[in-house]
Amino acid sequence: MQEGIDAVRNLLNRCWFDEVKCEKGIRALENYRKEWNETLGVWRDHPRHDHFSNGSDAFRYMAMSLRRATTQEDGQKEYERQLRAFHEPVHPLYGDYPISNYF
Repeated sequence: MQEGIDAVRNLLNRCWFDEVKCEKGIRALENYRKEWNETLGVWRDHPRHDHFSNGSDAFRYMAMSLRRATTQEDGQKEYERQLRAFHEPVHPLYGDYPISNYF
């Protein structure tokens, strides 16, 4: 869990968000919180599960996959390929040609 949170912290300073289109995602990231254990008076090891956690978890998974890509031998090329895939999805049958070429 902490590895993913660290990956998000390292990625956020390189991200640009459209305030209007990403409003819900930004709100989810801003409200991601750990859960408090009243009985023991300590923070739990996992985040509070609420309607903000799903969007934040999705961003965390993305950050972790990009982090792993940058640690591979061809990390930079894989990192760039994954970033392009987020902005320009490819056709599932025809590979690297953008879907927009087919419509």
